This record gives sequence, C-alpha cells and structure tokens, in this order.
Amino acid sequence: MRALGKSIVGVILLLASMHASAVIIPWTVALDGGQEVPSVVTAASGTGFGSVDTVTSTLYWAISASGFISSVDAAHFHEAPIGVNGAVQVDLASGTVVNGGGFVQYFGMAVLTLSQLSAMLDGNFYVNIHTSDHPSGEIRGQVRRVPEPGTLGLLSAGLIALLLLRKRVA
Repeated sequence: MRALGKSIVGVILLLASMHASAVIIPWTVALDGGQEVPSVVTAASGTGFGSVDTVTSTLYWAISASGFISSVDAAHFHEAPIGVNGAVQVDLASGTVVNGGGFVQYFGMAVLTLSQLSAMLDGNFYVNIHTSDHPSGEIRGQVRRVPEPGTLGLLSAGLIALLLLRKRVA
C-alpha cells in the first residue's frame, strides 16, 4: 500500500510539471529586411520577446527596432508562415509606443481569438514594421517559441522521482 502511495506522488509530480508547460509560452523575434516578401535592403533591424498565456489567450510583447531612415508608420502581428505575406492580426500600436529618431519600441498586450492563438502556437505569426519608404513593410521577423528550461526541469524531476519510487518498490 505504501508503494502505491509513493507511485501516486510521482505521477502527481509528473502531471504537475506537464500542466506548468501548458500555460505561459515565451517567444522571441528577430526582425530584418531579408525576411520581408519580397526582401528589402535596409540598415534597420529589431528584436522582441514576449509570451502568450494559453489559458486566457493573452499575448504580451516588447519589441524594439532601430536604423530606420524614413518614419515608422505602423507595426503589426500578421498571420502567415515564413516566406508568405498574411493578414494583420494585432496592431502593435494598441499598446505603448515610443517612436522617433529612427528608433521605435512597442510594449503591449492583446487577447487573441482561438484561431489566432492556434496560428501563433503553430509558428504562423510574424511581426512587420512598416515605414513611409516601405509601406508594405521594411523589416519582418517570424515569432518563434522558446523552450522554457524551468518546464523541462520540472518534467525531469517528476520522471526521476517516479523512477526512484518504482526502483524502491521492486
């Protein structure tokens, strides 16, 4: 009976670690003119990071870019795979915007539809920054999920605990 209790504890640890990975998913993005379709020759580039909460469908972002010669007119999350242009899904200007001197920063959050959430989790979201010289987009970057080390650690701990408990029973 005691062995059964220890096995149950191991299974609970394993399930808890799996649940932790299903809530907040971090992502990153690197933007440049080469990812535009068609590509754009520019000195501008940018980076960003954020997360998406899969329970509330809330997307959070912090994106900065510099090196623009003309004014930055708009920035959005679009839905499409790499190498394909897609429709605007979220306007980055819905959050806080710092814009001037060839530099721009966006901080914000938005609630996604289930379709948008699915597209983002499948790797079909990209960030596009539009300027007066390049109204279709001067720099672009595909949003990429970042594996969370803490989640892998929890999963490993749960598996190790389960294996240790099973060895003691045997």
